[in-house]
Amino acid sequence: MPLPQKQIFTLAEISKRWGVAVHDLGCYAIEDMLVLSTVVNGIDAEVGEYVVGGDGETFRASHGSKRLSGVHHLYGYDVWPVFKGEKAVIRQFRPDEPDTFIDVEDPAGGIEIGLADLVVTRGERDRFETEHGLNGTTAASRTGTSYAAPRASPGAPPRHDWDGFWIAVCRHIHDSGLPATQAALVRSLMDWLSTNTDNAPDESTVKKKVSRLWRSGMGA
Repeated sequence: MPLPQKQIFTLAEISKRWGVAVHDLGCYAIEDMLVLSTVVNGIDAEVGEYVVGGDGETFRASHGSKRLSGVHHLYGYDVWPVFKGEKAVIRQFRPDEPDTFIDVEDPAGGIEIGLADLVVTRGERDRFETEHGLNGTTAASRTGTSYAAPRASPGAPPRHDWDGFWIAVCRHIHDSGLPATQAALVRSLMDWLSTNTDNAPDESTVKKKVSRLWRSGMGA
């Protein structure tokens, strides 16, 4: 009888399978291209939903507390510190349903996780591979500072190499730190794009891409 298939994989396993650096998986997570998860046991969390009132204002409607155990998903910006060699403090989990929330209540300050605590579920791995046209085998290893985007699914090719762009963003922040202003980050990335791509997007497009990351709290 064959062994059952396991449902979660370490980042090292995913890194080897796709032929990318573990650090690059964090870049994918930041841009919501890849959902990372962790395994918890006996965590108390407040669950609820966001509701729009009659005046158009959005408020949180709590559904009470719930004891969490098992695999739970994370937001990319919450786990980014672990890709810089630090610990990440998780105060919320990423719900499966839209317009809902899962906030950690106990431990009161959140849970601390490291790189070894992060996993990718089988479902998420398969979704990513299908979306990016991967064939499920180990891709060619990347070397140097030139980053190729995952193969696109059938259809028109993307106009710009956004996968390579986000890897460059993460590499820049990892190696040089976060610039003092969003404008400085945009200028630095424009320099990278002009050097490493044949079809660089205009500055306003890059600014729109970066602003989401900046608003997430990295520029605070």
